[in-house]
Amino acid sequence: MQLNQLVQASVKISRGEAAAGGLFKYFTGKPCKNEHVANRYVCDGCCVVCSAVSRKGARARNPKKYCDRETAWRRDNRHRPEIWVNTKVGEIRRRCKKNGAICNITGQDILACIPSDHRCPVLGIPLIFGSGGQFAGNPSVDCMTPALSYVKGNIRIISHRANQLKSDVTDPDELQKVVDDIRKIHDLQLHKRAP
Repeated sequence: MQLNQLVQASVKISRGEAAAGGLFKYFTGKPCKNEHVANRYVCDGCCVVCSAVSRKGARARNPKKYCDRETAWRRDNRHRPEIWVNTKVGEIRRRCKKNGAICNITGQDILACIPSDHRCPVLGIPLIFGSGGQFAGNPSVDCMTPALSYVKGNIRIISHRANQLKSDVTDPDELQKVVDDIRKIHDLQLHKRAP
């Protein structure tokens, strides 16, 4: 069992062991000054419950300060894939719940699907994290087989444009007809331009 699993399972681990294992939290089994028996942060030894209560109170006293701070942090960090993933997981789960679809993917599943070269595997264009809106290069989580929904092994990261083009088409013959039609229109336009 790894150290992370021990802390999540509330198995006793010292602050030093947690720090040596690269963890952010540890569990002593002893109550804090406010009688909470909970994990503690390695950085300051503070109980996670006390810390959450303190943050909630500070946020209630000065909501604009916290809103401005979060907005600035998102603006400064939106280009990071892991930030995009956190947002995307929430969006996907809400959409699946609303539509009654299956969703068992995690942020780690999505991160693992991001191409190492940050290029769309379908169109070859760069994936631009944090660009916002409906930009062609925005990354998009694609269900390879839409009927299976968002389950492990059925997702990949492609560009928004590629996902738009793919849409709900699952029949390759149907997609080929669209491609043939686009080529026909393109050839006609080239023929009209030729002297």
